[in-house]
Amino acid sequence: MASAYCLILMLIFCVFVLPVSCVARAQVVYSINGGTSTLDQAQGGWATVQTRGYTMEFGGGTLIGKFTAGGIVRHPVGSTVYSLGDSLLNFRLPTDLFMGGRSVYMTGFGIDTQLRDERTDLHFYGGGISNFSQSQFFTGAVPQQMAAMLTFHGITGENRNWKYTTHLLLANRSTFVEGVQWKYHGNNSRNYATLSAVGGLGEMRHPYGALSADLRRRTLNVRGEYVWYGKQNTPLLNLPTLQYGEPVKENIYANYRPFRFLMLMGSRRNLLVFPSMTVNPEQTGYINTTNMGGITFLLLKANLSISYFDSRYKGMKSYGESASVGRQVTRYVSMGGSYSIDHSSTGSKQEIGTAYVLERITPQLHLRQTYVHTGFNSYMTYGGDYFNNRFSAGVYYNTTYIPTNIGRPYQPNYSFSGSARITRRISVNASKSIDPYGKGYYMASANYSSYSTDWAGAPPPIRIDDFSVRGHVVTPDSRPVAGLAILIDKALLITDMSGYFELREHKQRTHNISIDNSQSGTMSNYEIISAPSHVESVYGDDPGITIVVKRTNARGASQLFIEHQQVTGQAQNSRPSPAPAATPSTSSRVPTPAAVTVPVATYEPYKPYQPNQPASTVNAAPPAAPSATPAVSSTPAPTASVVNPATPPKGL
Repeated sequence: MASAYCLILMLIFCVFVLPVSCVARAQVVYSINGGTSTLDQAQGGWATVQTRGYTMEFGGGTLIGKFTAGGIVRHPVGSTVYSLGDSLLNFRLPTDLFMGGRSVYMTGFGIDTQLRDERTDLHFYGGGISNFSQSQFFTGAVPQQMAAMLTFHGITGENRNWKYTTHLLLANRSTFVEGVQWKYHGNNSRNYATLSAVGGLGEMRHPYGALSADLRRRTLNVRGEYVWYGKQNTPLLNLPTLQYGEPVKENIYANYRPFRFLMLMGSRRNLLVFPSMTVNPEQTGYINTTNMGGITFLLLKANLSISYFDSRYKGMKSYGESASVGRQVTRYVSMGGSYSIDHSSTGSKQEIGTAYVLERITPQLHLRQTYVHTGFNSYMTYGGDYFNNRFSAGVYYNTTYIPTNIGRPYQPNYSFSGSARITRRISVNASKSIDPYGKGYYMASANYSSYSTDWAGAPPPIRIDDFSVRGHVVTPDSRPVAGLAILIDKALLITDMSGYFELREHKQRTHNISIDNSQSGTMSNYEIISAPSHVESVYGDDPGITIVVKRTNARGASQLFIEHQQVTGQAQNSRPSPAPAATPSTSSRVPTPAAVTVPVATYEPYKPYQPNQPASTVNAAPPAAPSATPAVSSTPAPTASVVNPATPPKGL
């Protein structure tokens, strides 16, 4: 089965990708990754190839002694994208406010098209529902049952405030859900209200219904949802896929900020939890109910939080309290700590306290010390991280208490990690940890990336500087735009899969913002309809800006052919057009070719737009406590770069 699957992937590569690569060789970007890990018991690799007309990802390996393989080919034609292979399909309903979205992993053929000026989206995928295996090196899938999935999203209304959805899954246990959503926009992006309702049939024709409301104001945020399902203690999609918990019954969350230094919050959650992460279609779950209340305030430049919670699960109850504090002592030193205690209905009690100090010696060198105390154990962790564009390393040491080691209960624990860019195209990563019993675990991987020869240098790496410009690019209906080329003055950035971009620089500056469709890796051309005319880089964490763009036209096959002629010099008055950026999951940093004069456009004064979520949700990870050595880019760069907040699973 696995051998036949790999053979199909190789045939797809020979039939679709190689001919295009030969015709437009100057437009090819590809990347190869591979590695092994004894901790995950995984070995394998993944390759990505992108041209102006095709994108292909494929790979495979062994995970816990079992071989799996996977891959996908995508080809855009006008406003339609055709897919063949493995894909993770989103089954998110308008009422899903308390979960990241249901998903179905399928192997087969798919069509994704947009109609009526992005007001209508139609997605179809036919083939089979698959069990997938994912490691840090590859993603594999094994089809289990025949299935087809259809989703439809339509937006109506003069202000695009009505949305209609259809979700249909045809399988051994079919599901059909219709939904409607109404959205009211206030006078800025922080004021809006959304009401949603869905209804339909789950598996075995059991009725399903849900209502939700989302109210956002400058000082008050309230989200609520109620879910009713005719088949108790089972999820809507009871498939052999990963389930992390699904909201049921009532769920509500609210926070109120009467002053800038004070915030009150509370929530009630009901989650359907399964004994194991992989759901058997015949098993049922248990409802976990959690109530929480807390207060957060700023006192003497320190952030303090106090909260209370109680939880019920499988007839048992627990309750507890927690408190935390953190403060930026100086520009280079931060300190903090936390303490929590939990009481169980069985009479047991668990408490844990932590304290940390983080020294930011330079933008490249961080040191950290952590103290942890539990009811029967205390230990310290020492270590630090160093990272730059060529090399990075991290070393940590701590002691662990092992009660079974009579006479020597405290045992040392080491961890090492490092990354290096060997050449402009090759990078390697390695790490090793030694547990308290003396057993070592290692991970080693390598990456090779190739770009077109007429490109003005390879994409730039991550720069570790103090000031940054962050942003989020979305469409009028708040969908992220991936692969779009953003020009901050003459620095070229490419948005990641979630539509985010980031520029870092050593000094604070003010920049102009524009977009360049000729260097984008998108399927369509876009124009800005809402954005600040200027943006200033800031020190530390910043929520960033929101840029709203509208698709003007699709980049069909004829336009791609003209662009190829311009690159190869066959068209008159040709202007060199660089190759597209690699997909954001592999590389989202592309330089500005030296031969191209980049126009810098200015726009009307900023007119705030109201997306589904306010710009304040665009948060980067705080620098207070880095937990791992940042990855080093495999390619050099002359100036600035993009930092991807998140990288999606390969092949998705």
